[in-house]
Formats: sequence, C-alpha cells, structure tokens
Amino acid sequence: MTPTHRGRYSRAKGVRWERKVCRLLRAAGLPCRRVLEYDGHSHGVDIVLLKHDGSSHPIALQCKATRNPNDLSRGLAQAASGWPKAAFWACLHAYTAPGSQKAVVTVLHRFNGQPQPTSATLPAFLTLLKSLVDRLPS
Repeated sequence: MTPTHRGRYSRAKGVRWERKVCRLLRAAGLPCRRVLEYDGHSHGVDIVLLKHDGSSHPIALQCKATRNPNDLSRGLAQAASGWPKAAFWACLHAYTAPGSQKAVVTVLHRFNGQPQPTSATLPAFLTLLKSLVDRLPS
C-alpha cells in the first residue's frame, strides 16, 4: 500500500468513526454535527453538540479511530487546543480494552478552573454528556 493510499484509508476510517459517534449521540437524544476543517474550528474538534437554536454548546469532541490506546491523551490535547474556551473536552477512541467490547472515552473537564481527566465507557459517557448538556445554559 502506498503512502497516499494509506492516508486515504486512514482518513476514511476516521470519518466512519466520526459518523458512528454522531449516530450514537443522536440516538441518545443529543443533536450534533461533524465539524469540517473549514467550519472555523482548528483540527482539534471533530463533533459539536447543538443547542435548539443551532449554535453549539461549549463542548469539544475529538474522535480517534486507531488501535493505539496512547492516542487517547493525544486526542484530548487536540480537543483542548482546538477549542481552548470550551468547558468540556472529550476524546472518543475506537480502541477497546482487551476482553471488552466497549469503546473508551477520555474526558477532560474544568472543575474549579482546573482540568480533571476521567475515563469512561461510551454508555457511561453518554449519560454524563446528557446530564452536562441539561445543566448548560440554553
């Protein structure tokens, strides 16, 4: 496989994961959209959650479709640098821990002004995200 084909395959795999995450978020009752490179965000934000008026919540979601668990922290750093004023950053990683069928999510949120890293499975993350969105101003 040439480097061009490898890059194209990698991008396509990432897009498929982003679309799957969007479907899961919408199924959980969280309106969202994928962020394209020309949407005004840097490369650190892949998905934003939408308010009723169409604007976005201050939540930055980064998706990683790799098998390397170390990409969780890299994705989290990309989300935080891509939207530094967000109140909440998360990296949704397609990696599954050995013996598990659930994707891993690493979350970085602000509590008392300090970032707090947390890891969760995808179902637990969706529950956390829904409660967070309910507490945010509309």
